[in-house]
Amino acid sequence: MDWNALAASKDPANLKAVLAALEETSVPKLEARLLVLATWPKHHAIAEAAAAWFQRFPIRFREQLGTGCAALGALVLHGAPASFADSLKKVNAPNDLVPKWRDLVARGAARLLGPRKPLTKGARGSALPAGPRAALQTAWLERVDAGREADLPDLLSRLGEGPATDIAERLVRLISFPRTPAIADAATTLIERPPVRFDPATAIFPLLALALIAHGDSSHRKATQQLCAAIPSLAWLELAVSNEKPRATAGAKPKSSGPKSEADFLTWLGEAPHELSRRHTFADWLQEQGNPRGEFMALQLSSNLEPKARKRMATLQKKHERDWLRAFWKSKRNGSIRFQGGVLTGIDLVHWAPPETLRHPMSRNSRRSSGCGSMVETPKCSVR
Repeated sequence: MDWNALAASKDPANLKAVLAALEETSVPKLEARLLVLATWPKHHAIAEAAAAWFQRFPIRFREQLGTGCAALGALVLHGAPASFADSLKKVNAPNDLVPKWRDLVARGAARLLGPRKPLTKGARGSALPAGPRAALQTAWLERVDAGREADLPDLLSRLGEGPATDIAERLVRLISFPRTPAIADAATTLIERPPVRFDPATAIFPLLALALIAHGDSSHRKATQQLCAAIPSLAWLELAVSNEKPRATAGAKPKSSGPKSEADFLTWLGEAPHELSRRHTFADWLQEQGNPRGEFMALQLSSNLEPKARKRMATLQKKHERDWLRAFWKSKRNGSIRFQGGVLTGIDLVHWAPPETLRHPMSRNSRRSSGCGSMVETPKCSVR
């Protein structure tokens, strides 16, 4: 039997024979076969075969985990029941990397395939601790499990902090969070600036694929293509997101006529102030204009900066913050200016009353404002 010929036919009449002989090959060829099955029309038998494979997980070494990524595509695209993860058998491996990978990825897939948790209203929880690592992780997971919409910006701002194992566990929890493009935007940031090198054996990357399916749409296609190019065993991801419609944002300009001026960008960022991908786009545009604010934003939006980059960021702020904050400069309290993610998030004022027209603190153009204002979010201001 020519397995490839039968599989290429995508004929349901051949499916039984295709699945029966699926694993009668080497591990590298099995990966390719699983990717072929991901392109078949949706069929419960393929989902069941992929779920059974995950439950047995006949993989022992990290070098074979690309096959696991390919099997994940068959599992997700053909709609395995979320209950498949409830009876995972012990993995026979020489170390705990493979079992942990399978556990994280299987739980992420089950959350994608299962019901979404409902949003809860109410004020956001207490501030996430600056450290140590264990305290941050505990607080982060407690807040995401509470499912409060108000907590999401804080959670996403700290998503990429810490080791890869912590980030992977956070991604698992976010997959079942009520659908919101902000999570896909955060996943995009991690793909564009990965905390570790691209490797199918690192659970972060298949979990990022699941997060894009859960929360993304065709506007995240560039990140999807980048992830697929970096990890070919996730090539099925483009199929999973290709049919999604772009999200509609009230008042947003059509993508084809995106922001063309600084004022356009400020309006665009203000419509979705916590979407970091928009800030990255604005930072790139500012750098193209030769504006030092662009470099400052890009550095602040980066993770794991080298000491030289941190010094450069501090130099840019010291040199240009007077121009950026000229409306408040005479009233500020020294040492009170706080930037995060490229924008002003806090400032202490000795005395200040908002004028009728206030020059935008990060723009050369004047605009009407009430309160302190900032580039994309309202900073915390205190008058002393």
